[in-house]
Amino acid sequence: MNTNENLNQDTVQPNAGGGAQAPGTPPPGCEPGHCVFESVRDSLRDGAEEARRAAEKAAPKVKQAAADAVYWLGYGLSFAATFSFAIAKELTPEPVAAGCRDGTEAAKATAERLSQRMKSRPSTPAAAPDVGTAPAAC
Repeated sequence: MNTNENLNQDTVQPNAGGGAQAPGTPPPGCEPGHCVFESVRDSLRDGAEEARRAAEKAAPKVKQAAADAVYWLGYGLSFAATFSFAIAKELTPEPVAAGCRDGTEAAKATAERLSQRMKSRPSTPAAAPDVGTAPAAC
């Protein structure tokens, strides 16, 4: 008899208790139609359901915390900008303040002139550069 025939024969398998177990009989601890993997599956399903319920409970709290964080971020940014500007305005010597005003006005005027020039320019497609021939090598 060759090895393949040995593997294909129904043989009696020893069970955990040391006795023999007939082929097709569920292992000890498994009732017909119920096995260890079913309890694992049930545990995973129960854990997923519990996690879903916990997430549903936590969602409103997370949303409120996010809204509070956004509010306080906006508050802090506006406070910092306004406070910095107010302090700088009060502590800046007049010659520096006058220079800032003049520089601001000059920048606005230059930006407006550039914008008007760009708007009044006809929109023509840019011509492709003439590739021609490459210059001769030395």
